[in-house]
Amino acid sequence: MARTARLHELAAVIGGIIARLPESGWPSALFARRDALVLVVASTGLPYTQIAALRACDVTADPRIDALRIDSGRGVHILTSSH
Repeated sequence: MARTARLHELAAVIGGIIARLPESGWPSALFARRDALVLVVASTGLPYTQIAALRACDVTADPRIDALRIDSGRGVHILTSSH
């Protein structure tokens, strides 16, 4: 329960950070999108060592369920969009 509460709190903080990242401009928007993805993955509780080991091909969008699918090599984690 405490872990879940921490993850919800972290997700709220991260949401505020992502909202302030630039949405246009080269190359700042490109780096902001990358940073936003890393922050979203961090909010799931995936250990930082596993986040650091992720490759671009490990993260895919699943438009059918409006989620990101992350294959950490130790199982698949699904992040549901918070629209």
